[in-house]
Amino acid sequence: MAILKKELLNEIERARARLDTSKIPQFTQEVFKNMEQQCMENTALQDKDNEERGVQVLSDFKKAWKFGMENFQTNWDLLYLTDIAGRVEPSMRARNQEYAELRTQIRQFRGGYVPPADRTRIMTHLDRMLEVSKNEKLTPLERALFEYFHLIRIQPFFNGNKRTANIVMNGRLNAEGLLPICVPNKQVPEFESYIIGAIEGFREAGAVGDARDLVPYLRPDFKQRQFFDFLARRELCALRSAENQMAGLTTYNLHFDCNNPATEYRLKHDIVGYFVAKKLPSQVRLHAKEKVMTIIGEIPIRTLQQIVGKSPGIRSYELIVNGHGEK
Repeated sequence: MAILKKELLNEIERARARLDTSKIPQFTQEVFKNMEQQCMENTALQDKDNEERGVQVLSDFKKAWKFGMENFQTNWDLLYLTDIAGRVEPSMRARNQEYAELRTQIRQFRGGYVPPADRTRIMTHLDRMLEVSKNEKLTPLERALFEYFHLIRIQPFFNGNKRTANIVMNGRLNAEGLLPICVPNKQVPEFESYIIGAIEGFREAGAVGDARDLVPYLRPDFKQRQFFDFLARRELCALRSAENQMAGLTTYNLHFDCNNPATEYRLKHDIVGYFVAKKLPSQVRLHAKEKVMTIIGEIPIRTLQQIVGKSPGIRSYELIVNGHGEK
């Protein structure tokens, strides 16, 4: 079973490989953190009804996200799912518990779609989804997208289903070293169109009758594939964006003359302090024996020269910027 074209999967894998090759730990962590933050904000406030409760919805979603990332397991279970949902929407929690209860009321999704009507049917659909996800030969990305789609389709809870599904999807991506997938606001209408179409495709494949039938799960039609393709390209876009950010970094090699170790570490502290104050990702490494400091990050050369020039105990220095030296 494959839900994404081989060419697209290969393209994503090449982008990830290039990113792995060029990784700078501190900067990569910061890039991932920024993308994660953007994903949380976009996802939490995607629906109009959530905007009215914006601050609280975002706060709850961040807590749920943290829980989901820290507790993700390859073969996650219903307890993991309900624990996330209970943090996404605390109002759905069972009495004196942190987990959310499964939906007991009929609700209608966009496009007139009515998801499984009661807990028994919800559980049956969840079991089929998890069975296919676990046993079929899907790549980690395909598995994440597959679970995401079906959690939205099943609507296990009365509220917060897309947010819950997003955390589960990104929990798997995070565990596999992939970047979080989120949909920017300008693409939300396109996303909504694809998800409605994918649900229609699933129903047209024969899923309206017996939920125990695995055929609609195993043979996604072109509408479902369009949805999967849309999300996979969001992953590819995120990988390329991170790669471009790292490729554009300025690298400085600072060679200095100094006979006081305390001065060297003070200089490093001052340079790191600049990045911290500006909230910019960076990497500053001091090679004390060689009297060399490697600085990677966005700092104007004149600013760096001023910091070094004001450092007492530095008798002379040479600053090499991406292979070009200045004294």
